[in-house]
Amino acid sequence: MEPSKAIKEYKEANTKLQIEVGEYAKKVGQLTIEKDWLVEKLKDLDLSKKLEMVDESKSKVMSVVKQCELLHLSRSNIYYAPVVNEHKLAIKEEIKAIFEEIPIYGAKRYITNSKRTALM
Repeated sequence: MEPSKAIKEYKEANTKLQIEVGEYAKKVGQLTIEKDWLVEKLKDLDLSKKLEMVDESKSKVMSVVKQCELLHLSRSNIYYAPVVNEHKLAIKEEIKAIFEEIPIYGAKRYITNSKRTALM
């Protein structure tokens, strides 16, 4: 083994490694910038759009926990099912039916000064 040949091979390998590391660093930097940009855009979405984006069937590729973390979304929002109060819903429907039948109900009534003095 010649020392000069081994040193030359070592320097060539080191140069190749530095080039590869530089390429990887560029790629990581680009991906980081893209991810940060997407995260900022995703923050502006409303809750329903974020919930639509979570895909539980692809949990092998990316877990639901990670998807929620990237979307800045609480996991409890995914599994939450609102409780419907049937009694309140029936009352709302009745009020709506009455308003559609007689739309003046619930409207503000303006009293003129002459009527106000007569009432006092």
